[in-house]
Amino acid sequence: MKNKNRERKPQVVAIILNWNGLSIKHEGKPILELCLRSLAKVNYENLKILVADAESSDSSVDFINESFPFINTIKVKNSGWAYGNNVAIRYSIKKFKGAKYFLLLNNDLIFKEKEWLDKLVRVAERDDRIGIVGCRLLYPDGSVQHGGTHLTLFGLPDNYKTNRKSGFVWSVIGACMLVKKEVFKTIGLFDEIYLPFLEEEVDFAERARKTGYKIFYVGNTKIVHLEGKSLYKSNAIKSEWSLLDRDFVFVRNNFIFLLRWHKWRLPLNFLFRLVVPFFSDFISTTLHRTPIKYHFSIVVPALKEALRMYKTYKIPKV
Repeated sequence: MKNKNRERKPQVVAIILNWNGLSIKHEGKPILELCLRSLAKVNYENLKILVADAESSDSSVDFINESFPFINTIKVKNSGWAYGNNVAIRYSIKKFKGAKYFLLLNNDLIFKEKEWLDKLVRVAERDDRIGIVGCRLLYPDGSVQHGGTHLTLFGLPDNYKTNRKSGFVWSVIGACMLVKKEVFKTIGLFDEIYLPFLEEEVDFAERARKTGYKIFYVGNTKIVHLEGKSLYKSNAIKSEWSLLDRDFVFVRNNFIFLLRWHKWRLPLNFLFRLVVPFFSDFISTTLHRTPIKYHFSIVVPALKEALRMYKTYKIPKV
């Protein structure tokens, strides 16, 4: 019999942004099913789950409603990670008024232990200034994919890929990020100026730190991240044009972030992008571009757009 006097754990709302998670598979099984079945086994008594479906062309929503009736679903436009999560966070704050934390998850995660969420919440509860908590993510072969995020000398957000101890970090990956509700109320949601692909969570982390919040990394979790399954193994990237689009957006977003927060790193970043293509097989074989042509077709236009856009903010309020 449960102790009725035991204080209930703070409510957590898990938000999963989904796009065609039923048709994208890992080892023959849909990634969405793998994610939800493993999440449903988590040992946390005050957890609500919301799947925000971004215009999937498969039957993801029907599958969730039939197989997981306790999971809430909403539909959002397929307009990127920041937009989809912002809509879902706003919706969740209104629907789950008692929620203290919002857990942002990718649909290509597999949770290998039942106590991982409890570990994250315990860290967040011990210090009012800890506003964001992330955790170790693994590749399917068990090697470390994410051990906290740092900013390189050249201004590129990069994941530690070692078994690091828990502690404070510069940022954490948005694939699994626990955020206190008060952080969203203080600094707003994710900036939608960043087009899909990267930088949204590190910009959010910078804003949180500037307001006095801390970011913590939990290093003893067992969560598999099928990185790229929701995109690279689908039909989303299937041509040279879409690859060029992706690369342009990545460089553009990185330039905007550096212009806002780390201007002194921008010259080093630009130099890095000028030199590295000469040693990159990706440029010549995948994008079919010579290094010089790549630089002037991707990097220079991205810098021009970033210079025009970096002072423009699209940060929705709660």
